[in-house]
Amino acid sequence: MLRNDGIGGTPRLARYTSIGTPPHSEPTPNRPPLPRRTPGQNDVDSDRRFRLATARGAGEAPTGARADATAAPRSPAAQRALTRALDVLNVHLPSRLGECRRCDVAAPCKPFLRALVIVQRWDPAKARRVRAVLHLSGLWSPGQQPREDDASA
Repeated sequence: MLRNDGIGGTPRLARYTSIGTPPHSEPTPNRPPLPRRTPGQNDVDSDRRFRLATARGAGEAPTGARADATAAPRSPAAQRALTRALDVLNVHLPSRLGECRRCDVAAPCKPFLRALVIVQRWDPAKARRVRAVLHLSGLWSPGQQPREDDASA
């Protein structure tokens, strides 16, 4: 028995396609092809798609909002170490598949753990944000803290 579920008399196929769908012969016009995302074939340090998006335009916290010990002025060496650790976190942040794109190993890799320990010491709010991202992706348990002996190897 032939059923007519479609639009304009097309049996059973039209409900799965959109009326305005372009033919499958060519990609979307005026759009370059997507780059390859195979590990090892991309330079993850310079490719912006692999960087963690950060709020660069956010204003300063109100006076007295950060009255903890980490808000105290840091030495230039500590500030450089924190900046470098944040860059390492951006580069070595695990993918949705749970692997480091830079090291091609199961996450979290050693450079990521070292950087997370440094960020945990000097900027706990940013470390908490990174751990929240990892927790939401299933790569970090809620109460787990980075241990310094994990990062020292």
